Amino acid sequence: MGKIKVGAFGAFRGIVLMQSMAVIPEVELVAVLDRNKQSVERAKTMADMMGIKLAFYSDFEEFFKHDMDAVILSNYATEHAPYAIRLM
Repeated sequence: MGKIKVGAFGAFRGIVLMQSMAVIPEVELVAVLDRNKQSVERAKTMADMMGIKLAFYSDFEEFFKHDMDAVILSNYATEHAPYAIRLM
C-alpha cells in the first residue's frame, strides 16, 4: 500500500503540517491551498528547505482537483463547514 496523499487547506498552519508529516512514513503532504500570498511564500520556502515537492494553489476548485486521499482543514475554524461538505 502506498502513502496516504494529504492536502492542507491553509498554508500558515500547513507549515506545521509539513514538519509533522515529514516524520510519518505512511503520509505524504502533496498540496497546499491558501489565498494569502505571504503564507504561500513562507510555505514554499519551508518546503524547499525540507526538500518537499508540493503543489501550491490559491483557488479552491483547482486544489479540489488535485490527486489527494485526504484534506486537513487548517483554515479558519469558522470556515470549515462549507469546505468539509464539498470535500466529502
